[in-house]
Amino acid sequence: MDLENEIPHADLGQLDDLSFNFTEFKIAYTPGTKTTRAIMEKVENVSVIKGIQTELMEDEKAIEEAHKKDENIIGVIFQDNFAYRLRFHLRDIPSPNDYSSGIDSCFNYSEEYCSSPKYWYKGFLSLQTSIDAALIELTTGHSVWDEMKSIHGIRMRSLSVSPEHSIEYSVSVLILPMCFSPFIYFLSQNVSREKRKQKELLKMMGVRDMAFW
Repeated sequence: MDLENEIPHADLGQLDDLSFNFTEFKIAYTPGTKTTRAIMEKVENVSVIKGIQTELMEDEKAIEEAHKKDENIIGVIFQDNFAYRLRFHLRDIPSPNDYSSGIDSCFNYSEEYCSSPKYWYKGFLSLQTSIDAALIELTTGHSVWDEMKSIHGIRMRSLSVSPEHSIEYSVSVLILPMCFSPFIYFLSQNVSREKRKQKELLKMMGVRDMAFW
């Protein structure tokens, strides 16, 4: 790897050293079962995230409608008592789709210039860790908040510009064969015409078609 064109690894800090201000955001969650209420209550009152506000909503569609009116809403959709999905605004996390993502150009470790640490700087990992810690405590009766707070984030060494698969590459794969299709068509027509001429010549010489093939 060329040392002149790479970003060295760096310590992003600890989880309790939050660079993301959750007080400006609201955590909307669904559904409102006994377990999910207990989880989000612990996240609001005990987790490393300070000043967080949670609100129960009817379903995922209600969270989507609320997000249209207020982009500072983060969604937590529980699929059962242990599985859940986090819904952040697309500007706050790297694209989860390899075919629609772009090139990650990194000049330093801030989320403004580098996409990969956004999970850390935009609060995704802080919220995920807080929910996981609440799940573990409710399931085992053992608190892991202190261990969670000491987790360090490290950005691995990488190239300053990291190309990714994008939809442009996929489209080019389709367009290139289409550009050559007229040439292939005319080539096949010429080959077929030559084959017919050769077959007629062989018939005149009294040779069967099998000899041609």
